[in-house]
Amino acid sequence: MFFMLTLFIYESSVLSGFYNVLSKEIAFYLQPSIVITVVSITTVFTASFGLQSLGRLSEIVFYFSSLLFLFPLFTIKKEI
Repeated sequence: MFFMLTLFIYESSVLSGFYNVLSKEIAFYLQPSIVITVVSITTVFTASFGLQSLGRLSEIVFYFSSLLFLFPLFTIKKEI
């Protein structure tokens, strides 16, 4: 029971930080429920299948977030 409570507290704090960065800086057009659902499912998947899946998932998230970081740069370039 203590493990579940600790996991919930850690997950919620990481999730809120991730959502704040993602919604304010990168993908402000996404709904909060979609972001929270995707990140929660990702966390459960990673915790269930171990460290190798975490490495694969980190690689996918890196490429996805790299693309999301480029979108605001193109909009800034168009405005200037």
